Amino acid sequence: MTMDIDQENVLPKVGENNNSEDFKKILQENSELIKELAEDVKYIKKYIFWQKIRAFIYLIIIIAPIIFGFIFLQPYLQGLDKTLSTYTDLLNSVSK
Repeated sequence: MTMDIDQENVLPKVGENNNSEDFKKILQENSELIKELAEDVKYIKKYIFWQKIRAFIYLIIIIAPIIFGFIFLQPYLQGLDKTLSTYTDLLNSVSK
């Protein structure tokens, strides 16, 4: 994915007589480099898209059981609170 760019060959030197062939060669090289960059950007965009999907799935896997557990276990936890208060009252009456 990394590209080695030879800076000396990209731009013509100042003061030289440059003909259209030099510019055509430079334009062709730039065009090839831009195509390579476009392919790399396309790959990176796909990778980021799938990373977002994966992060969302992980979030669902972690958060969904917590929410469902809170919703469905709440009546049992309230009953547990009543049971524990009964036992603490019993223990308090015995210790007096």
